[in-house]
Amino acid sequence: MSQNGYWDDAKIERGYIHFGSRKYHTLFLVQIESLDPDVAGKLLQFVRSGGRIFCIETFPSGSAGWLNHQDRDRSVTLLVEKMKAYPHRFILLKKPENDFIGWYRSVQERYRILPYLRIENPGPYLMHTGIVQMTGQIISSL
Repeated sequence: MSQNGYWDDAKIERGYIHFGSRKYHTLFLVQIESLDPDVAGKLLQFVRSGGRIFCIETFPSGSAGWLNHQDRDRSVTLLVEKMKAYPHRFILLKKPENDFIGWYRSVQERYRILPYLRIENPGPYLMHTGIVQMTGQIISSL
């Protein structure tokens, strides 16, 4: 597997990021503070092509690891600043103190996020999980 795993093989096309047979128009980065510069570059391509990223609580602000960290941090910071030039597609949201389900429903409505699975009355402990092989292939979906 390559250094960035399935990110190296991700394809960006018309507002979608493709991982094998899966494609996504919207990504959520939940309290992600560091990114690999190559991944940040891929995310910039995604945003420029029309994809949308919601950063929950914080924008990424540096890279992971110590090796060449100053150069890598600068690269990530520059790429994040370029994404911020697309404020309708690179969006910072603060999470609520409570009622996460209601908050997420309002985010879906406000930003017109169409779910591929709709649950009428979700419980707070309900989750949808996919098990993914090293190749990025989904082998089970719960």
